[in-house]
Amino acid sequence: MIGMRTGLICAGLGGLIAALILTIMRGWRFVGVDAKLIVGGVALFAAAGFFGKKAGVYLCRRRNNTGINMSIGIALAFGSIAIAVLAGSLCYVFVHDPNLIIEVTEIPAIFLGSLVAVLIFGAIPAAVLGVVYGLLVGMQLERK
Repeated sequence: MIGMRTGLICAGLGGLIAALILTIMRGWRFVGVDAKLIVGGVALFAAAGFFGKKAGVYLCRRRNNTGINMSIGIALAFGSIAIAVLAGSLCYVFVHDPNLIIEVTEIPAIFLGSLVAVLIFGAIPAAVLGVVYGLLVGMQLERK
C-alpha cells in the first residue's frame, strides 16, 4: 500500500508538472485536450498505482537501501510515462479524425515520436519524481 499511494502521489505531481510545462511553453495548442490525453492520463495513474504497489512490495522485502529505492522509483517513473504515451498513441491511431488516413508504416513513427517528445521534456521531472518516490518510500519504511 505504501508503494501504490506514493506512486499515485508522484504521478499526480508529474501530471501537474507536465501541465505547467505545457502552459509555460504554450504547448496546449499542439497537444489539445482530447481523448488521447485523457486515455494517457488514466494509463499513467493505472501504471503508477499497479507498478508502485509491486515496487513497494519488493522494497518492503528488502532492507531499506536509499540507492535501490531511488533507482526503482526512477524506473517506475519512466515505465509509467512510457505506458501512458503508448496508450495515448494507440488512442490516437484508433480514434482519430476519419478524414485523416494513417498508413501502417506511420504507426511506429507515431509511437516513437510521441515517446521521444515526452521524454525530452519529461526526463528531468521524471527522474526527480523517481528520486522523490524512493525517498518517500524509504522514510515510510523506516517508520514501520
